[in-house]
Amino acid sequence: MEYRKKIVKRIVMHIVWMVIMLVLSAVAYIVGDESVRDYMTAFAIALTVATAVRIVSGIRLLRDEEMLKKREIAEKDERNLSIVLRAKGWTFGISVFAACVVILVLGLLNMQTELKIVSYCLCFVVVVYYFTYLVLQRNG
Repeated sequence: MEYRKKIVKRIVMHIVWMVIMLVLSAVAYIVGDESVRDYMTAFAIALTVATAVRIVSGIRLLRDEEMLKKREIAEKDERNLSIVLRAKGWTFGISVFAACVVILVLGLLNMQTELKIVSYCLCFVVVVYYFTYLVLQRNG
């Protein structure tokens, strides 16, 4: 029963995410110029479709008890958990490295505004990582 609640929470989270994305893209469409509209429309469509797929997948999972039990076992499997943690670690490391390369390139191209944006985003990600690490370490 606990796993079912977890899936329901994921579905609700995806619905909230979809609504936020649609609202933000509508605001960008109303406020932005043509290039912003084109970009945000494509971005919003891609994320909305991906999120809708996750919502439908979750609903299908809730309707099939056997599939639900198999998914729960797979998610709790230690080997799968280890793979997920390693993949997240590699993704984080590669993303930080890529952001550092982008910062260097933007600095060489003297693109100060973009440099600041990417730098602030990288700092934000690293700070979130650090605080998340501290919270998880404390809660053990």
